[in-house]
Amino acid sequence: MGSGMTSRKIEGIEHGIEKATAGAFVQVRDDEIIVTMPGTHYAVTYCKPVNSPQLLARRIAESDDKHTSISLSEFLTLAWTLANDKARELGWIV
Repeated sequence: MGSGMTSRKIEGIEHGIEKATAGAFVQVRDDEIIVTMPGTHYAVTYCKPVNSPQLLARRIAESDDKHTSISLSEFLTLAWTLANDKARELGWIV
């Protein structure tokens, strides 16, 4: 595999993540931040435990969804970023 092939693969992944960012949905419900991707089974819920400086993930999707162009690990990376941005906006974390 040459460097051109690697570059195309990286560009494809970046494009998939860019599309996913546009499709991800962030919702605040009580003391939870829920990130989902409509049309997939991807979802993760975050909370901020008392005396903790960061969010804690729970109810995490467990497998790749073959109906979308991004993997579960890519979704979880995206969800972590979106949830932290929302938590900062809400003043939950610094």
